[in-house]
Amino acid sequence: MRWISNITVPRLALAFQAFTVAILGISALVAWSNWNAETSKRQTDATLRYFDPLMDRDYVRYLWEVEEFTLCFERAAGKHVSYERYAEVSRKPESLKLAKGWWELVENADKDHEECGKPMNIEEKLMIVYGRLEALASCARQKLCSFARIQDMIEAIDHLTLLAISNYLLLTRAYDTPISRDWTLDGALIDLVELAEKHVFEGRAAATAYAAVLDRRGKITDGQPAIKPEAIEAIRNKHTRCQRPAVEASSEWRHCVTAER
Repeated sequence: MRWISNITVPRLALAFQAFTVAILGISALVAWSNWNAETSKRQTDATLRYFDPLMDRDYVRYLWEVEEFTLCFERAAGKHVSYERYAEVSRKPESLKLAKGWWELVENADKDHEECGKPMNIEEKLMIVYGRLEALASCARQKLCSFARIQDMIEAIDHLTLLAISNYLLLTRAYDTPISRDWTLDGALIDLVELAEKHVFEGRAAATAYAAVLDRRGKITDGQPAIKPEAIEAIRNKHTRCQRPAVEASSEWRHCVTAER
């Protein structure tokens, strides 16, 4: 019973403190684990909510229509920027020239391609496609969704067809050489496109690793103005279907306000 004599008040206090620290440590670990699991669940649920519009029939049809037009446009031009990495395409001056011709057809309702024609309301359809993709990418950049969850489920959306038009959208980031009249896309779409490129050109393992990098990255801010004065003037002067002669105007444009009214 000699060991009982070694039990002193200071030693009991020290043991109690060690026990308390251990309990607090375990509690903190459990709390962190629960918080991490809850965060992951919230990000998964949010990602799924933003995935739903990307599987909508109208969205898929619009994406495919723009792809068909783009491929026909590129075949006629004998050049292409579709299904290429943005980092490679953006370094080539000829890419900007080709993209400028594509945007001229998309943004001007009165112009059609001689060989390919043009889908009706193509700019409106493109805006729907872009808006839903940008919403998903922005959700992930703000940590409400997760790029890792996007990568896990990327096969559920038509990520491959995205690469048919992604470079035309991202090339509008070339502020020094504007290719579009009123599209300047400097949001989070570039992150989603790079993830899709990794998945398509390098495989799932590389894309999964890159998604983890994106999720760990801090917020990105850009001080570049979204529009310049000359671009505003070009927007004000653009030719619309409202300016067509009455015999050429479609029924959906009968309510356009004219000078006579």
